Amino acid sequence: MERMLSSIPRANVTFKSDEQYFEMLTRVVFLTGFSAHVVSKRWPAFRVAFDFFALDEVAVYDDERFEQLLSTQSGIVRNARKVKATIENAKRCVALRDQYGSLHAFFSDTLCSPAESAVKMFTRTFAQIGESAALVLYNMLEQDASIIHE
Repeated sequence: MERMLSSIPRANVTFKSDEQYFEMLTRVVFLTGFSAHVVSKRWPAFRVAFDFFALDEVAVYDDERFEQLLSTQSGIVRNARKVKATIENAKRCVALRDQYGSLHAFFSDTLCSPAESAVKMFTRTFAQIGESAALVLYNMLEQDASIIHE
């Protein structure tokens, strides 16, 4: 596991809001199985399509909104499983925010565990987050100075 973690590129990021954590989670979901170039190129459309990752808004998307996201007009990568996962993850993030007070608190708490435990927690907690995506998520969060220095 440590070898796999060390091979993941390091990112200099600091997450400040629940929306930023949710956006990062969504980006990891879509990067798995798609070209990073394609996802990055379309990311501005993702931000608009998912209401700038406002948790409370995305968590209540209905079937009509889901279909709109899959239309060519949305400008995002139109993968039904990943779009559904994003909506489901918004619901899960709202529940985590309610339980922990913030996503920052949840991720901080999870990162206090050994890497393998944190990765397992991510795969159990979030939709469309397998082990490789969980490793990327772990690495991104590990680099968040506001979590590291608490």
